[in-house]
Amino acid sequence: MGLAFLSGQMGLMSPATAVWGLAPGSATAMMVFAEAAGGDARKVALMQYARIVLVAFATLGVAHGMTHAAIGQAARNWLPELSPIGLLATIVLGGGAVLLSLWTRVGVLALLVPILAGMLLGAAGVPFQTPPLITAAAYAVIGWTIGLSFTRASLVDNLYSLPVIVGGAILLIGACAFVGLVLGRLFHIDPLSAYLATSPGGIDAMLIIAASTPVDLPLILSAQLVRFLMVLAFARPIGSLIVRRTRLISSGPLTAVTEHLRDSR
Repeated sequence: MGLAFLSGQMGLMSPATAVWGLAPGSATAMMVFAEAAGGDARKVALMQYARIVLVAFATLGVAHGMTHAAIGQAARNWLPELSPIGLLATIVLGGGAVLLSLWTRVGVLALLVPILAGMLLGAAGVPFQTPPLITAAAYAVIGWTIGLSFTRASLVDNLYSLPVIVGGAILLIGACAFVGLVLGRLFHIDPLSAYLATSPGGIDAMLIIAASTPVDLPLILSAQLVRFLMVLAFARPIGSLIVRRTRLISSGPLTAVTEHLRDSR
């Protein structure tokens, strides 16, 4: 939120766009909040997905460097023998979550319901199982969804904002990595698990990487879920406050320079 306030104060983009574009939450939810606050939803989408891509590459590099091995290099049986009960439980839970999200028109429920219900039912002994081939296909769909969200028009329209977008994402990644390092030392968590737990990427991307590395997966899932829920709960009131405070300030230290550069284009 501090980065968002600074970007709005400098006149690099509207306060609402900066707040929701830099918030480390669900891209879809942040776009909805931005549009409701009068921000540029397309620029917010670009900022959100650019952050996810940068986080994914940074996390892959960190994971590879700490484990000294290629991620997911072990051979995998794509069609193992599965328990019919476990497979049925997975289909019912996943299908029910999708139907619930369609009925309520809250797309994020398709992700949250399986996570929360799976945690509770799994602890109760329900044997969930998913064929690795279906898991890989789901990851591919996630990748296609993110990649196909970019269009030539949106990239051209936001070309001049790319340095700010990339710079903000890098600062956010660095700040979260520092928090992870501190938490790891305080609570004796291995560095890679602490990094993945505090990384500002999407839950799905972090779990994809964590599933292929020797880390504390329950810790990472819990931390990422808490971050996601906190962003949904507190980003809107905090973001609205930042937008109001930024609009009260008529000009920031670099606003005149920014306006001059914008006019010169």
